Amino acid sequence: MKKILSTLVLSLVATVMLLAQAPQTFSYQTVVRDNNWQVIQNQSIGVQVSIIEDVANGSVVYVEEHTATTNDIGLINLAVGGGTVATGLFSNIDWGNHSYFMKISVDVSGGSNYLTMGTTQLRSVPYALFAETSNNAGPQGVAGNDGVDGTNGTNGVDGTNGTNGVDGVDGTNGTNGVDGVDGVGIAQTLTISGDTLFISSGNSIVIPGLSLINSLIMQGCTNPAAFNYDASANTDDSTCIAVVNGCTDSTAYSGYNPLANTDDGSCVAVVNGCTDPTATNYNAAANTDDGSCTYPSSLAIGDTHQGGIIFYLDGNGGGLIAAPSDQSTGAEWGCFGTLISGADGTAIGTGNQNTIDIEAGCTTVGTAADICANYTDGTYSDWFLPSKDELNQMWLNLHLQGLGGFANYGYLSSTENGINLAWVQGFGDGVQSSYIKYNANGNVRAIRAF
Repeated sequence: MKKILSTLVLSLVATVMLLAQAPQTFSYQTVVRDNNWQVIQNQSIGVQVSIIEDVANGSVVYVEEHTATTNDIGLINLAVGGGTVATGLFSNIDWGNHSYFMKISVDVSGGSNYLTMGTTQLRSVPYALFAETSNNAGPQGVAGNDGVDGTNGTNGVDGTNGTNGVDGVDGTNGTNGVDGVDGVGIAQTLTISGDTLFISSGNSIVIPGLSLINSLIMQGCTNPAAFNYDASANTDDSTCIAVVNGCTDSTAYSGYNPLANTDDGSCVAVVNGCTDPTATNYNAAANTDDGSCTYPSSLAIGDTHQGGIIFYLDGNGGGLIAAPSDQSTGAEWGCFGTLISGADGTAIGTGNQNTIDIEAGCTTVGTAADICANYTDGTYSDWFLPSKDELNQMWLNLHLQGLGGFANYGYLSSTENGINLAWVQGFGDGVQSSYIKYNANGNVRAIRAF
């Protein structure tokens, strides 16, 4: 018998008809897949539906059988209550006073050699079916006459105005501002040291490029066209620098000239470059390191490294490693009917946080995330269940290359897809699809980051 997977949540539909008896059926649909995660298309199958009262393993009150044919996407639709009755009477089910579970069994050959697929609680009772079995009240009596309105009460007297409150205390005065720097007096002495202008009063002013200005003027230049022209010089020592030459960007580490009134494009920013000669983008001219250095790596996809096999590299010396073998071939995602806050990350780099959130929000032992969180290879214990996109990288870079020893079955991700579903990827065809959380037939492969 093939292993069959059902990938859609139970769907119930109840219809109420006015002035007529409610129909004694509700709808059920599902997609049928084989053990390779492939849908079973256009094939006649046998289905047995059992209604169980109060608990999942309780008394069976009704059983019926159907013969259905899957469509192009493996979908079947059944009218529960309209099949061939095997046991019980559908109209006698007491929907109003008991809870009920539905067990689905399937024979993909179209016969009656049924294989049980699972049992799930009917969360809401179809309105019409409940109405059929509830204790209906008798006819309503005739409404009595309205009583006489009472007399309106007298308005109360207005209250006395309250006394005005006391004025608040005045706030504290603010602190006086700092005194400004004294201006330069005519009789004061100016002294230059580097880029600082010292004044005899004890004050000083820093002027970027002042040392360059001072040194150029002191040398002397008799060319009026130069920006360092000194009319008092009686000789020309060839230090004249043309006005059009230079860099006017004071943030540059190379080419800056505060006297130039145009920029010749020679400016090189101080923040640009990497000063580590071992880096691939080394810049010997830079005098600071902006952290942009990148380094060559000898690691490659498929290498054995730190407890597993590399299946993703981030370009900065890090990446992701898959465990060398599966941690389970029959795990459930867990916590059907519970939405796990934060466990919806899909991108590369979100699997670890998904796993942490699942462990915090789902206390069931032995779920796929719990298996990975507790896995250790004897050296590393920081393993986690991969996200949807991380799982796809593992399929592309390892399984399709014949690496990692993966099976052609569905592998579970840590990415939730609603209250009842999570994402799974079939490693036979690479298709990602929804997986019912309570199904216990998912493969698990833990990963870690380095």
